[in-house]
Amino acid sequence: MNKGGPISYSDLIQFLFDDYGRPITFGSGGENTQRSSISSLDDAKIVKATPKVHVNEDVKSGVQKFRVILLSEGGGVQGDMDVLCQIGLDGIRMLDPATNRTLKLYFLESVTRWEVMDSNVFVFWTKTSIDVDERRVRLKSNSYTTTNILDMVAAASIRLTM
Repeated sequence: MNKGGPISYSDLIQFLFDDYGRPITFGSGGENTQRSSISSLDDAKIVKATPKVHVNEDVKSGVQKFRVILLSEGGGVQGDMDVLCQIGLDGIRMLDPATNRTLKLYFLESVTRWEVMDSNVFVFWTKTSIDVDERRVRLKSNSYTTTNILDMVAAASIRLTM
């Protein structure tokens, strides 16, 4: 490389990179030895990185179950619980991960509103005929799972109104 002088073409090609950030090297005579090795990779499968979703899919019914932490609302003895959340046209169902037994069912008709807080907590409020005030339910997971839960609840409630 020239120190202090004009930059030549041979200096520039030392800094060429392919589309994936790999350096491109040239052999004698200017042919690209890196390109020939890359072209052999063209047939290889390129895997797209996707975030991990905490989903269990029930093979029998095809229903998705999201692994979440049901956050306690304070005041009680009950702490945060690790549960499976199943969203369907009947409502939002909390299941025991070990036995798949229903712990709680929140009917979609009783869900008054929902939102995502801090990108990893899905919050919804329910109010039934016997409740004086709305009750808040918080489900914590990673942001990707939280977004999927939001989409499922929105789709189920729109479907319910049709």
